Amino acid sequence: KLIKALFENDTTVLRRAPGRSMRETLELRIRQILAEARKMAEETASDYIGDEAHSVIMTKS
Repeated sequence: KLIKALFENDTTVLRRAPGRSMRETLELRIRQILAEARKMAEETASDYIGDEAHSVIMTKS
């Protein structure tokens, strides 16, 4: 959706961040979405694996 908005210059979906190009704005939004997804995955894994598992400790550090 964001990439399509970039190519179609759709500012209702992707508004240019102050001092940034549209491409830089796209990159920032994608990073935000990935960070949110990573956090959700970490919370889900923590619920099922437990905080004391070695894999969880390594992931959080």
